[in-house]
Amino acid sequence: MHSAFTILHSPFSIHHSPFSLPMSLSILPLTLGPVQTNTYLVADPETRTCAVIDPAWDGQRIVAAARKRNWRIANIWLTHAHFDHIGGAGAVSDAHNPPIPVALHPAHYPLWRHKGGAP
Repeated sequence: MHSAFTILHSPFSIHHSPFSLPMSLSILPLTLGPVQTNTYLVADPETRTCAVIDPAWDGQRIVAAARKRNWRIANIWLTHAHFDHIGGAGAVSDAHNPPIPVALHPAHYPLWRHKGGAP
């Protein structure tokens, strides 16, 4: 098998690495919010299932981007709980029935509970 990545609307490229992946991935980067946070939709083009990584700010825009590509959001992954990385998580999750699960390291849960430290 070979590894294949598709980057949509990105100024950089990913080169083949020395290891192989069992699937290809489509990666859509979005830059959102007042501090220009990077959000990523990572999709399996065969199953059309995707994960949202760090859904900053505009959750409806993230959902619309996935729907435009006929991707089904199955997971939300947060790298950490700063406000600029979690701002759209609720809107993305709540736009689905049942709501989409959010993955976050337990050490970051207190910050999540305090809205990521936002004023």
